[in-house]
Amino acid sequence: MDEWFSIKNLVSSGFWFFFENYRVAWISFGSMAADEVRLRVSMRIREIAERRGLNVPRLAERAGTSRPYLYAVLNGEKAPTIDWLARVAEALRVDVHELLKPVRKGK
Repeated sequence: MDEWFSIKNLVSSGFWFFFENYRVAWISFGSMAADEVRLRVSMRIREIAERRGLNVPRLAERAGTSRPYLYAVLNGEKAPTIDWLARVAEALRVDVHELLKPVRKGK
């Protein structure tokens, strides 16, 4: 898969996503601990997959990842790489930064 984005200016409170050298999104974590970020990503993947009508086995197949690894990420047991997040985002048909945003309140 081609690298279609990059992360620059990583700082403790967040980072910028870039696409073809254009700054496209600031992801802020404030003072969130790593486990809180993993929980946020997990919840966003579940939320978006549910909206798309995708269950875990189908999402894993679309993203080219194993079901056990996807379950481990969703349960906060594994910290996914940016490449893995990009594949999941593509399978969900969203930009990767959507996986890092706060969970939506209500529906």
